[in-house]
Amino acid sequence: MKNIIKCLTVLIAFLAFHSFVLPGKSEAQITCSEDFLGRTVCSDSYGNRSETQRDFLGRDVTTFGDGSRMTCRTDFLGRYVCD
Repeated sequence: MKNIIKCLTVLIAFLAFHSFVLPGKSEAQITCSEDFLGRTVCSDSYGNRSETQRDFLGRDVTTFGDGSRMTCRTDFLGRYVCD
């Protein structure tokens, strides 16, 4: 019985270490910077890219590398809402 408990403890410790310390394949490194036009340009280690800028209505408009767009704004309750 003590051996089973030791084995389970070691297994749980290993799984905790693996899931919290070692990065998974789904984690891409993302870097962002502001260009000379004031746009925030982000790209990840997989080659994905996005550009975000604020329009004249105060909305944040993000254009992704595939051409799709997302518009976000702060509503009257203070929530950041994206369409």
